[in-house]
Amino acid sequence: MSDNSGSESKEYKSQLNERAKELKCMYMVDEVLQNKTLTLPAAMTELVNKIPTGF
Repeated sequence: MSDNSGSESKEYKSQLNERAKELKCMYMVDEVLQNKTLTLPAAMTELVNKIPTGF
């Protein structure tokens, strides 16, 4: 086993956490877009509040 396997593992975990965060954001956006009871301004407000969580 190489000395940098621990750092590689941390990097993979970090990348996986980023993808999970992005995927969660996409699901939240989809949930807003599927909500037919929201007005357009309300939906836009929800999206503006949710999208930053993916970054």
